[in-house]
Parts: sequence; structure tokens; C-alpha cells
Amino acid sequence: MNNMYAKHKVENAILYLAERIQRLSMSKATKLLYLADEHAVRKTGAPILWLSYRVDVNGPLTVETFPTQLLRSPIKAFIDDEFSDCEINILQDIVDHYGRYTDKELVEILSREDTLWNRTKKTPGALIDFTQLLDTDYKKAAFEMAYEFQISRISLGDEEK
Repeated sequence: MNNMYAKHKVENAILYLAERIQRLSMSKATKLLYLADEHAVRKTGAPILWLSYRVDVNGPLTVETFPTQLLRSPIKAFIDDEFSDCEINILQDIVDHYGRYTDKELVEILSREDTLWNRTKKTPGALIDFTQLLDTDYKKAAFEMAYEFQISRISLGDEEK
């Protein structure tokens, strides 16, 4: 993740989770972010955070790392101006549906459910490819547009350096 906007959005999503889930570990936060991104791709055709996830036996891992102090409440407040209403609703759905589970229980849930991680887990270390979830032309077009927008933000961020 080369762009400060993207990094800030991910950190804000972690803050959102940390404000709503007690004793949130980075491992559990990663699984919840993954579930939010996968849910968003299934629903809209584009992930919320554009993180790269790798397959691990203990669930999806992000390629990027984030400061664990984000998990300590209240380091700072969640700022919603980087998120659409749809994205906030998806994050809240993930909190409501999965927030009460332990890290270990989330791995069991990910193994049982029809998640892309579960389909990909036979190849440890592989990048999880969300484009496999694009089951309509609309979602494919939405993904392409959102991807181009994300790339343009990264390019703008590089120019500002």
C-alpha cells in the first residue's frame, strides 16, 4: 500500500473495529478486515480497503503491517468521511456477525463458509484474488473502475512526495 490515503483508511477501519470489539487482536482484526473486503466484493464488485491478503493456515494475512496501538481504545476516534454509507454498513455487518467470535473460532468459520480464503487455503502463501468473486458484468465493471480510481490515488500520492 503505497498511498497515505489508503493507509489512513485501513487504520480508520481498524479503529472502527477496535471501538466496537473488546480485546481485539491484530490477528482477529485482519480476519475481520478480510471478511469485510470479501463481503464488499461480493456485494458491490470492489473491496473497501484494497489490501493484499495471503493464505495462511490460521486465516488470511495482510501483506501490509499496521501499528498495534490502533487496537488500544481510545487512541483516536474513528473518522467516517473516508467511507461510503455502504462501506460503513458492511463494516457494521461484519462486527455484528463475527465480532463476538475468538480468533480461533473465526478460522473455523472461514473454513466452513464459502469464502475465497477457504477455496485458496490449499496453497499457503498465495495471494487471495478477489476478482474470482466477480460473477456479473456489473461487478467486473465496478471492480475495474474502482481499481483505476485506486491506482490514480496512488499515483497522486507518489507525485506529492
